Amino acid sequence: MNVLYGDRVCGQGDNDSMNNIISHYLYYLDLMGVGREEAGPYDVLSCAEQVAFNPFSSSSPKALFGVDR
Repeated sequence: MNVLYGDRVCGQGDNDSMNNIISHYLYYLDLMGVGREEAGPYDVLSCAEQVAFNPFSSSSPKALFGVDR
């Protein structure tokens, strides 16, 4: 979750956005026939106390890719 959503949901404690992502993930595991117990405990799925992996600072191509496009 941290790699995909980073500073949008991670490192902000227990919030609705993160809980919504986790509940959808568990729902799709159920649809695929994978038991929820295989996903691990909630604290493993959560990024509430993690530092954001991809902090957002700018959307310019130079900032994102190191080059002007």
